[in-house]
Amino acid sequence: MSKAEEKEQAVIWLIAGEHREAVSLERIERLIRSPQIVAVPGAPEKIAGVLEYQGELITVYNPCGAERSSTACAAVLRRENGGFEAVLADEVAGGGGIDTFYGGGVSGA
Repeated sequence: MSKAEEKEQAVIWLIAGEHREAVSLERIERLIRSPQIVAVPGAPEKIAGVLEYQGELITVYNPCGAERSSTACAAVLRRENGGFEAVLADEVAGGGGIDTFYGGGVSGA
């Protein structure tokens, strides 16, 4: 396998509307199907709200902004500081040996 193929397989694509973001598999903590998000009044439009994960509230980002809100799934990502954040997506794809799955679906929690 070439280095380019290895690099392609080492990411998962988060797709929300026309927005596509490649995320390293190493950053993926969990994919949550139909996450329960609580809106935060006055938050910037790129912030969909917060969700509870492992007993803590984490920020959930919406790459499409307020004009289009997808709640099919949320990818919980590890931050460099050891905390977590989440990104909403309509579709998750890639990951080499991981099949493409639509609307999340690794975890229901």
